[in-house]
Amino acid sequence: MHDEQNWELDLSMSDNKSKENLKDMAIINFDGACSGNPGKMGIGALIRYNEGIKKISEMIGVGTNNIAEYSSLIESLKFVLKLNVKKVIIYGDSKLVINQLFGTWNVKNDHIYKLWNEAKTLIEHLIKKGVKVEGSWIPRELNKEADRLSTDAIHLK
Repeated sequence: MHDEQNWELDLSMSDNKSKENLKDMAIINFDGACSGNPGKMGIGALIRYNEGIKKISEMIGVGTNNIAEYSSLIESLKFVLKLNVKKVIIYGDSKLVINQLFGTWNVKNDHIYKLWNEAKTLIEHLIKKGVKVEGSWIPRELNKEADRLSTDAIHLK
């Protein structure tokens, strides 16, 4: 099981102390949504880092929820790769994505394998830059903003 003690880091950046805690790190909350499965896919992410907050909310086509989940994380990692941070914490409510990337679950689907490989490659690039990367599963209730961003992407486009 993944360590759940870091949930307190999933706070708003409304005060200076929160910004100070993010000095050398980025925190990603990602989610994917699907209207039907397969159906229209939306990705959503909230990325907090020392200079502010980046929100991602985008409809990405038609596919499955698992594709949307991985796609959201991949877009988040592409953004974080441009930052000068020493640590990245990834939170998602997809047990599949978190356990395939950070746990012991195998990837059994060819389409998912391509996305897993892309996400893993981006994580490896971060590690090669000296960035510590952690990932933890969180319940949906603690991932509301990323969920809202991914759902809005489907319904507002």
